[in-house]
Amino acid sequence: MVKVSDAIAFGSLVIAFWALGWSIKTHKMGLKLNQRDLFLSLHEQLSRPEQVRGRTILREEITSETQAKAIRTLRPDKHESVMSAIIMLDILAMYVEKGYVGEDHVLEEWGWLYGRCFEHGKYVISELQWYDPERRTRSPWQHFAVLGEKASEQFPVGK
Repeated sequence: MVKVSDAIAFGSLVIAFWALGWSIKTHKMGLKLNQRDLFLSLHEQLSRPEQVRGRTILREEITSETQAKAIRTLRPDKHESVMSAIIMLDILAMYVEKGYVGEDHVLEEWGWLYGRCFEHGKYVISELQWYDPERRTRSPWQHFAVLGEKASEQFPVGK
């Protein structure tokens, strides 16, 4: 025969496990929603006209270290826009690295453009002597380089 106290204890244990399971599920759902909100916020920031302008200058006007240096020295306004774009892409890559946003979502939405920006951004960073793929020196935009290499591989120019 089952004692009433044993039944109550067992019932309490079942309820406690159910509550723990519900807490874990709710926590995971919250994390997923936070990641989504952060991704949307980053998407919004990357879509701002100044960011678009910086990436456009980067892709269309910088195809060598010489051009990167010319823009830096002769067109500081354009250089500032380009650097702002690189910094924002670096932040996006850092958030991917830290797991704050999913790499697959970022590459799906921004990968092709990220790869193009990285291919031209290497000239800017190299001109400033901050990018060396052989030595993997620590640069202020190392996250940009890591995700850029992945994006360039996944979305090669001409494909």
